[in-house]
Amino acid sequence: SDLVKMLAKLVADVVTEFLDEKEKQGRSERHVETLSSHCKRFGGKVSMNIGSVTAGEVDLFLDGLHVGARTRDNIANSIRTLFEFAKRKRYLPSDFDELSRVTRLDNGEDGPIEIYTLDEMKALLEAADESLVPFIAIGGFAGLRSSEIRRLDWQDVKFDSDCIIVQKGKVKKRGKSRRIVPMPANLKAWLKPFERKAGKVWPHSKPYLYESLAVVAVKAKVP
Repeated sequence: SDLVKMLAKLVADVVTEFLDEKEKQGRSERHVETLSSHCKRFGGKVSMNIGSVTAGEVDLFLDGLHVGARTRDNIANSIRTLFEFAKRKRYLPSDFDELSRVTRLDNGEDGPIEIYTLDEMKALLEAADESLVPFIAIGGFAGLRSSEIRRLDWQDVKFDSDCIIVQKGKVKKRGKSRRIVPMPANLKAWLKPFERKAGKVWPHSKPYLYESLAVVAVKAKVP
């Protein structure tokens, strides 16, 4: 039955399947290496069925790594991506949400993007894939929250008036609830090559966002 299938998968077995899929999808070597390093450590330490894992166990694993706050959150992001994969494969029920209770030291999912130095921002932006550059630049230079950038549409990025219109929440009528954020010159310079008339600034899924941010932090050597 589905329930038996959900209960019968060891974390380490799910990790193996997850990494196989990533390689088949043609993700870069660095991308797969980062996910492999994060998830294999987790699978090696947490030897139980994936459906039995609690937020407390994930926190215990992360705390035991003795790494900095940002690195801890990057590894948590990789584990979150692993659990999204397990849901897709029906090794977990679709409403399994233990990972949402895992402690995030730097910022919550809806928190502001971490504050980086200019050198760190430059390293992140240069290491990022093209689809991720606008997300990192807007978070770093305009201070928007992750959830706000995920909702942001290119038509709200006003290059002619040097501002970004942030729609608050899921509003049905545009402009009903919004704020205007200035677009500094350095942000405009980073965004201009990616300018589009319309469409999402971050066009992919939330799990892929976490995965990409974890990978780019390692690639850019930002702790």
